[in-house]
Amino acid sequence: MDINAKFHNWKTRFQTFIQTPEGREWYWYGRWYAGFIAGLLLLLILMDTWVMPHYVGLDRVVSVPSVVGMNTSAARKMLEDKGLSVRVRNEYYNNNVPAGYITNQIPFPNTQVKPARTIYLDISKGKQLLEMPDLIGLTLRDAKLKFLQMNNGLELNRVSYNYNKNLPPDVIASQSISKGTKVAQGAQVDVVVSLGAEDAYSVVPLLIGKGVEEAKRLIATAGLTLGEVVTGEKNETMLPGTVINQIPPAKDSVRSGTPVTLTVSK
Repeated sequence: MDINAKFHNWKTRFQTFIQTPEGREWYWYGRWYAGFIAGLLLLLILMDTWVMPHYVGLDRVVSVPSVVGMNTSAARKMLEDKGLSVRVRNEYYNNNVPAGYITNQIPFPNTQVKPARTIYLDISKGKQLLEMPDLIGLTLRDAKLKFLQMNNGLELNRVSYNYNKNLPPDVIASQSISKGTKVAQGAQVDVVVSLGAEDAYSVVPLLIGKGVEEAKRLIATAGLTLGEVVTGEKNETMLPGTVINQIPPAKDSVRSGTPVTLTVSK
């Protein structure tokens, strides 16, 4: 018997069965049960595709706006107007971004998120302020080492030199930024370094023909010192004890305090 014949035979038997009271009862229960199952499946489909997503908000997403470069209050308002939550993740010093401005955000801009998603923000604290150290009295080498040891980005900029009678050579006499001043990281300070006392010069007076005592007075007045006093040959034209020679010679320009050697006659 082929398939068509089998199907026709089954269909005839089924139609005969449902004509009986028992068959009609089973047929009615079968249709009711099938309708119940179909309704239940439809309800589950509706719950899965519309009711639950609508209830939990899965059918609604928000595109995260870009707030990098905005100040904190404006960024917070923009995000909250989108129904998003805001939390500060980090605050740190940044020499390139003013204090209170956003440097980074998570999630990134244009990310699709659910409403009420928390957006984490990194905020600049601006430039880090440092306290300028006291450099006066330090040698230039020590000042450089101090800057390196501080490791704070401060730099020595222009170094100039000048005479200073109160400080030895190679010692810093002044600085362009006073100690204790708050400065930004990377600030540059100029310093003036002492060359020590400026050399003073004196003109050697004419001492030949003067008595020793007068020569001493003239030497002191000129800012010089008396060196050796040597007795020389007898001079027929000069009295004994008269200066007949001097070193350095008269009218020479020498450093102040230079000793003057005298030769006097017998």
